[in-house]
Amino acid sequence: MSGGEFASRGWEPGTVLHHRPATRAARGELVVVRDGEEVLLGFWGLEIGRPALFTDQGSTWLGESARVVGVVTAVEAPLAF
Repeated sequence: MSGGEFASRGWEPGTVLHHRPATRAARGELVVVRDGEEVLLGFWGLEIGRPALFTDQGSTWLGESARVVGVVTAVEAPLAF
């Protein structure tokens, strides 16, 4: 993670997320999505009937080309340097 999208959960920038490959997600799961050239991270859900990702910064509607590539399975604190 590079931003403050999940600050309400105490996940600071640099938090390490581990994911397992997946092509489907259940509502509420934290997922990694590829939408064209962009890689997005958020909680999978629906908004007004459209697939969307949710973060502390709001929701992002996904286009038809968006594909789930992984479901997050573990979260680790940022690495200390």
